Amino acid sequence: MLVKDIMARSVKTVNPKTSIQSVASLMCLNRFSALPVVEGEDKLVGILAERDILRYPFPSLDDIMGGGASLNFESMESDYKKVFPLKVMDLMTEKVVSVHPDIPILQAVSIMAKKG
Repeated sequence: MLVKDIMARSVKTVNPKTSIQSVASLMCLNRFSALPVVEGEDKLVGILAERDILRYPFPSLDDIMGGGASLNFESMESDYKKVFPLKVMDLMTEKVVSVHPDIPILQAVSIMAKKG
């Protein structure tokens, strides 16, 4: 089976200047885990994944394990509110990895696993 056999062809996109609050609502209502970020004439400039939004207020695992951060969930809750005024361009991943539709699905999965 090839990527083209299962890929979505009608894709919702967002603009880099769209608010995170709008994107979070769009993701929740439509059960999207990520959205391509485009400018102008559909020029791909990045991708915004739910993990980009969710990890914003949290310390990294390295910081926690190294003792440089603690897990204070009450503080994190108030920090999470700070994410909503941000724009897509503040949290998006600019380096997008893509694959050709004619490659086997298992090869695409392998690339996804390598690239995280």
